[in-house]
Amino acid sequence: MMIRAVLLITGLLFSPSLRAESPVDVRAIAQEASHAYEEAMNARADDPLRAAALFRDAADRYAALLEHGANEGAVRYNRANALFQGGLLGESIVEYHRARRAGGPGALIRANLATARSEVELLIEPSPWSVVSEWIESVALMASADVRRGVVVALAIALCAMLARRIRSGQGGAMVLALSVATVISGLLLAVAEGVVGQGARGAVVREGVVLRKGNGEGFEPVFAQPLTTGVEFAALEWRGEWVRVKLRSGREGWLPESAVAATWRP
Repeated sequence: MMIRAVLLITGLLFSPSLRAESPVDVRAIAQEASHAYEEAMNARADDPLRAAALFRDAADRYAALLEHGANEGAVRYNRANALFQGGLLGESIVEYHRARRAGGPGALIRANLATARSEVELLIEPSPWSVVSEWIESVALMASADVRRGVVVALAIALCAMLARRIRSGQGGAMVLALSVATVISGLLLAVAEGVVGQGARGAVVREGVVLRKGNGEGFEPVFAQPLTTGVEFAALEWRGEWVRVKLRSGREGWLPESAVAATWRP
């Protein structure tokens, strides 16, 4: 699989409060991760196997940073790039989703996630609802949950204040009606956005030749004639033993072995 060049954040942003009890030099790990990534980029043309190993080493170092208070969105974005360049397509897609939910650089994540998706060998066309829900999620994640709720609360307060003033003056008015409609619509949009953002864990297949089955066991019939390839995405609906019930972006559902997938989170 050809690995395309992917952007890398030039520096890591650190949380103001690193874990004081940690004896680890976090900035040293950050420098080592960036050095491994840059060395891998330089080695890609002449020694792709060494480059892949260096990219995966960088990914491991970025993972270590997450345990010591580094800015999660930036580090997860860097780690996703390293995983992608190291040939771990499914893991990189999952990490891009984690980076986006953690407040990473939205435009860069969207661009690199699109690049990673273009490398998936088995093309599964997303359903219209999948496209819409992913767009809603990307827009909603541009602001924190507190900001989203704050906008609706501010509209409601403005509506109440204007309504009270109109009542005192004995007037109605189109302005109150317009603000009422805006508040209701904003509330509905917030409910939809919160539902989409809070939906089940996203995930991707991380192993080649995995069969999507109609039940949680090897004895169940396959959903498709062909197995899934690494990088095929899904929403995780249920864990049962060593199996996960998933919904693909096309809307088709089935079961996958947990050992063959990675997910943004697990209950």
